[in-house]
Order: sequence, then C-alpha cells, then structure tokens
Amino acid sequence: MLNDTDTEEHFQTARAMLRAILMSASEIVVDERDSLMLHQLVYAVDGELDAIEATMAAAA
Repeated sequence: MLNDTDTEEHFQTARAMLRAILMSASEIVVDERDSLMLHQLVYAVDGELDAIEATMAAAA
C-alpha cells in the first residue's frame, strides 16, 4: 500500500526541482534552442507527474 503523504512529498520535491531547473535555465544553456528544448522537457516531465498523480488518485 502506498503512503499518500510520502508520495505527495516526492511529487512536491520533483516539482520544486523542475522549477529550479526552469529558473536557472538561462545559466545552464547558452543557445536559445537548447533553452527551449530544456523548457519543453521540464514541461513534459511535469505533465507526466500530473498523469501519474491522476492515475494514483483514480486507483485510490
């Protein structure tokens, strides 16, 4: 059985890490295209986290 509190903490930590990546993207990459790809990747991962959360909520 999943511990909902721990799971929610993991999701919040993952999203905080994604926000940190987005905020520092201009320092991570120099090329504008790389920055765009990094942003798209972060948004895709965030979307996957949303899908996982929805699936878990539906299964609960």
